[in-house]
Amino acid sequence: MAKNDAKDYNPDSILSPDYEPMRFDEIEDDDLFWLGDADGNNPAFRKINEKQGYNTRDGIVSDFVYNQTVYQRT
Repeated sequence: MAKNDAKDYNPDSILSPDYEPMRFDEIEDDDLFWLGDADGNNPAFRKINEKQGYNTRDGIVSDFVYNQTVYQRT
């Protein structure tokens, strides 16, 4: 009997954003980035300089380590 693996296959929607992991120091100033790789409670930040990002939802400036993993949408 043939095995049917299709019933377990559940791909992401084409409308869901893809997040690419990057280091904080790899993104350019004024670029948007996220701290997580999923939607929901995951506000966007805008990079201000090599150490800080601006939370676009709360308006709070936060400090970041240069090698912290952040995510950008592709």
